[in-house]
Amino acid sequence: SDTKMADAQYLQDSVGPVLTAGLASCASAQPEDPVDYLAHWLLKYLAVQEKKTRAGEAEVVVQKEREAFDVAEQAKVDTEASKVHTLQEAKKMVEACTNIPMFYEAIVKGVRENTQANNVYIALLKAVSPEEDKDEKSENAPTPHDDELMETWEEDTREAPAEGEEPLPAWVPPKILPVVPKYSKLQYVFASDGNQWLRNKELRSSACKSSSDSSIGGGGGRETVSFQTVSERGGRVIRNVLESDPMLHFFDMPMPGSFACQTLLRGETEKYLAGGVMGVLCCDTVDADGVLGEKDGAVFKDLCSIASITYERLLEEARKRQEEEDEVARKLLEEDIVLPAGGEGEDAVGNPEACLAKEEGEDADKEIEALGAEIEVLSANLDLTNAGTGRIAKVKALIKERLPELKSNEHGRQIPDLALGALDFEDNSLGHRIVKAVAKLVSADVADLKETAAVFAAALAGFDIKTLTQEIVEAVNAELTAEPAIVKEMYSNLPIQARFLYVLLCVALDLKDPALRLVEKKRIKSEKATVAKAAEEAAAAAAAAAEEEAATAAAAAAAAAEAEGGGEAAAES
Repeated sequence: SDTKMADAQYLQDSVGPVLTAGLASCASAQPEDPVDYLAHWLLKYLAVQEKKTRAGEAEVVVQKEREAFDVAEQAKVDTEASKVHTLQEAKKMVEACTNIPMFYEAIVKGVRENTQANNVYIALLKAVSPEEDKDEKSENAPTPHDDELMETWEEDTREAPAEGEEPLPAWVPPKILPVVPKYSKLQYVFASDGNQWLRNKELRSSACKSSSDSSIGGGGGRETVSFQTVSERGGRVIRNVLESDPMLHFFDMPMPGSFACQTLLRGETEKYLAGGVMGVLCCDTVDADGVLGEKDGAVFKDLCSIASITYERLLEEARKRQEEEDEVARKLLEEDIVLPAGGEGEDAVGNPEACLAKEEGEDADKEIEALGAEIEVLSANLDLTNAGTGRIAKVKALIKERLPELKSNEHGRQIPDLALGALDFEDNSLGHRIVKAVAKLVSADVADLKETAAVFAAALAGFDIKTLTQEIVEAVNAELTAEPAIVKEMYSNLPIQARFLYVLLCVALDLKDPALRLVEKKRIKSEKATVAKAAEEAAAAAAAAAEEEAATAAAAAAAAAEAEGGGEAAAES
């Protein structure tokens, strides 16, 4: 009975509702063949149910596809938002830069994070003079430049006011777009890691003669992508550098990759419209996996727009600081360490180093006491050059202020800047040779100034002209006279740090005569003292020997006398 009840419940739950609906439809339709009607109704019911099942399954698939699409679209939105955020952060970082090295670091980071490029470099646009543009293979004089692109401002064509009328306001010509020099070059001033060899190389415009010196650069005589960009004041993206038109200039072996170039433009000034070309910002994918496309070009252009504004500001600030430093260095060499010329009457000016004049007589003929007195006076007078307003004191004070162990702010100079391989102090450069000469002067090691800046600073501060020797003078001169010789005419072209050190060398060499004279006096005095001491010791030894000889003779005489007295006594007995 339980089984029957379970079977009945099963039928009621599974087919009961369907049969009830089918029987209700049959009762309503009253067909002639109710069994056949019910059978067809059940078949139709099954078809409808199967269709509903398939529709449900399809809806599930559609829903899953819709959800996957929404996820993918959201990922795209998130990716684009992330890219926009990364670009905005890069632009903020570039805009916030307060010095040029910081700017270079920010622009490299921004380009690498926002494009497929890996290498970044910057070149500044400069005019090329006829002397620079001389054909190296020709002995003829430089050909004058026929630069037809001259800047011209609109002239004042206003009619003069009639008599009695107010005068016209001062004529201010409309601003013009700065002209790109026809004879010009792009000089690379920065290149990211691994590309430093590019710094100081040049790419010349098509109007210039081609250079046969590949160590300097190239271009000249033909159109290049970079100068096409300069002429258009725009940018270019080259997907494949080996298929570029016009051809790219390769400073080294051509390597496959993409290249992008964008002009760095100046803002508006009192005389000019915005759009003056400062130079170009370039990037490429050499040694990278990606390819630069249109989106990379758009991002690169956007980044360059803020880079132009920041770079122009930083270059102007650097120019003003350079002018101030140049004036300090000029004054140091041409005024601060120049001894008074003398003069006559009320205009007479005493030479503060007149006390270093050579003494009368030959030192070899002087007594030790006289030499000692002269040494004491000369030593004291040399000390005056290293104190107060003495020339060495002035130079050392300026070096301490302008070239400290560690700079006090982001714009100053510091001793680690002199390190071998640092900017302007590569091996065998003029700047590095001056650093080596100073190291020999102050007896310091400059092999790794980034690590030993404090030691070098202490050596500079503690330099004493009285320690100068002939060997030191010869070592310093060897550095300064090696080809090309470093002379005062080169002073303005030296790195500013090297100029301060060069002045110290100049003063030390100016004072070498009295300094070496002091060394020589001390040597002669020492030799005389040695000879005198030896003579004194010899005299003392001779006196002692004579005294000993006299004592021996006296003892012998006494012994003889005693012997003689003993003999007489024996005879008497």
